[in-house]
Amino acid sequence: MDITDRTLAIFLVVAIVASLGGTIVSLQRLHQLGFTGMTLYNTSGTTNFSLQSSVSIIFRTTLVNFGTGYVNANGTGCNITTNATSGWNSTGNCLGGLTNASPFIIENNGNVNVSLGLNASANASTFIGGTVPTPLFQWAVSNNETNSCYGTLSDQTWTNVTWSGGPKTVCTNLSFSDANDTIRLDIKVLIPEDASQQTHTASIMAQGSY
Repeated sequence: MDITDRTLAIFLVVAIVASLGGTIVSLQRLHQLGFTGMTLYNTSGTTNFSLQSSVSIIFRTTLVNFGTGYVNANGTGCNITTNATSGWNSTGNCLGGLTNASPFIIENNGNVNVSLGLNASANASTFIGGTVPTPLFQWAVSNNETNSCYGTLSDQTWTNVTWSGGPKTVCTNLSFSDANDTIRLDIKVLIPEDASQQTHTASIMAQGSY
């Protein structure tokens, strides 16, 4: 059968139309699948972390050791402190190896400002004992670094230690900044001449709250 030029032209047009139709269908399917040839940035990821408050009070100086010795028996007792300019051996009756010592240094080692409370495990009678003269067990609080306590700082002069009823607040706002986060706690004892001949020990506890 002879195929005329007109017939060939018709076949060619049909083939072109079929090819275009197939191409359009393929592009529609690619679009439905998300393959459009375009670069899209329409997703995201997340990174995060959480911080918690930390309350931590530490003693940088953990021991006040007044040494070993004896008290002169003249009725006035041995007055001994951690502050060499404030009453150290003012009676002159601290003999032998009794000597002044370094004060306690208390640090806010956490990451929040805190209210600092102190209490002792004993009072003068239970820690020292004796009656000639009446024993004393006292503390005095001060800033070890400038403005460490920028709230209310109490007990800045010699005060009988608190040993019952829970901690006594001595600083209402102790900073946690490394440049000003320490409190100095001086200790003073008056030892009677008739105090028992033994090792005398008391503890000081510090508590931070916010």
